[in-house]
Amino acid sequence: MSGSDPYPPPTDLPDFNPQTVVNVPQVADDAVVPSVGPGGQVVTGHPVVLDFADSQLNPHSASGKIGTGGEAPNESLLAGAEGSTPNEPEDGGKLGWLSLKRFQKYFDVDTKDVLWRMGNSSLGPFKGNFFDNVKDNPDLYGPFWITTTLVFLTAVSSNIVSWYNHHEKEHKDAKDDKDDKDHKIWNSDFSRLAHASILYYCYVFGVGLCVWGFLRCFKSEVHLSHVWCMYGYMMTTFLPISFLLMLPFDVLRKLSVAIVTIYSGIFLLRNFKEAIYSAAPTRATVVLVVLGLIHIGVGCIIAFVFH
Repeated sequence: MSGSDPYPPPTDLPDFNPQTVVNVPQVADDAVVPSVGPGGQVVTGHPVVLDFADSQLNPHSASGKIGTGGEAPNESLLAGAEGSTPNEPEDGGKLGWLSLKRFQKYFDVDTKDVLWRMGNSSLGPFKGNFFDNVKDNPDLYGPFWITTTLVFLTAVSSNIVSWYNHHEKEHKDAKDDKDDKDHKIWNSDFSRLAHASILYYCYVFGVGLCVWGFLRCFKSEVHLSHVWCMYGYMMTTFLPISFLLMLPFDVLRKLSVAIVTIYSGIFLLRNFKEAIYSAAPTRATVVLVVLGLIHIGVGCIIAFVFH
């Protein structure tokens, strides 16, 4: 290459003597760090302390979620309603009591538990200790599905009875040789499903809430979950007669509803008797009579309105 080199090598560097470096001892973390000075001599400076800080990495940080910040899981959330406190809402907000975690324990039952409770409630007048049997683990799974099943069965049986009545009327008109201009085509009435929902859900959960509110006013220890549990399982005896209500025999339908209403009503009053008398002895008789009348009213609606 022609011309002068724009970056000439330095010429004033001191000679480096390797002998002065090979004998340098091993240094510890807090030892003086040596350096090579001018002339190849080993010199020492200020001591340098190598301080290794503890890792701040949280083992729970690998959550796979953005924005977790490496925080550990919320133990109160995992614990459910029993492990939560008023200062630590389960869902992290003001409406933490609406969290599904709070109600999870009321659905912690298996098929064996539900069937046993349905059988126990079906014994009606012969058993008065249903509260004692569900004291430790009341559930809402059974009451919800029993009530929902009754809603659909009642709507179906009511439409079937309506179809029977329609064709019976047509047959009667045909025998009487009446004019066919008033002939109507039968159609299923889906509004009966909504009416059945209002009846059963309001009775089981609405009336149950009112009964619990009354007991609560008198400092009763009966919980709302126990009341709903008992009301729901009480309706078990209405399940088998729902199929009898599909038969075209009006007397049989009315008689079946009357028997089951009385049978389940005795179960209701026997189980509430002790709790109501303990809470309000002077008003217990009146309250029991009111509960019995409401129950009979529900039976009358099933027998005469839907069927």
